[in-house]
Amino acid sequence: MSKRFGPYVCPGVVDCGALMDFVHRDATEAKKKSREEAKRVFEGIKAAHADWLKEHRLSGRALRRAGSPFSESYDDLERWLEETAPQKKPRAKSGFVYVIGLAEDPTAVKIGFAANVDDRLLTLQTSSHRTLKVLATIKGTIAMERKLHRDFADDHIRGEWFRRSEAIESFVARTGSAYLP
Repeated sequence: MSKRFGPYVCPGVVDCGALMDFVHRDATEAKKKSREEAKRVFEGIKAAHADWLKEHRLSGRALRRAGSPFSESYDDLERWLEETAPQKKPRAKSGFVYVIGLAEDPTAVKIGFAANVDDRLLTLQTSSHRTLKVLATIKGTIAMERKLHRDFADDHIRGEWFRRSEAIESFVARTGSAYLP
């Protein structure tokens, strides 16, 4: 009887050592080919590892401590993918904290941060069927944006969206267009 672990099929009794060697060889060859191939093999190993743990009915603490013939290659390939990942573009440290609202609906606003508010407005507008407009901008940092999120936590709806309360209206009136870039 064959056992299947992700893309790996083992006829009869599973020889863990041989399976580990086979999986390690797959991972090594994938790394030589390309990141895309390594990602594909990684997903296969991930599925095989999950199948192995499920078949052995491991859960809770045992699951966290359990290894499988796939563990070493899984960890190695995951580490390699992280190390070879393309550098992420660093987020701008300074820019503008903005308040954007719905033009025809005074019930909600978005408080966010962007290096370029006009570009951010255009990006947001493409995903909204309603007209958005910039209500206020302040030269600032991500930390300032987070502080405003904390200050208006009572009005929080979801993500960066807030109810357009008197406190937020007062903030918009104080900062308003004097700081528009």
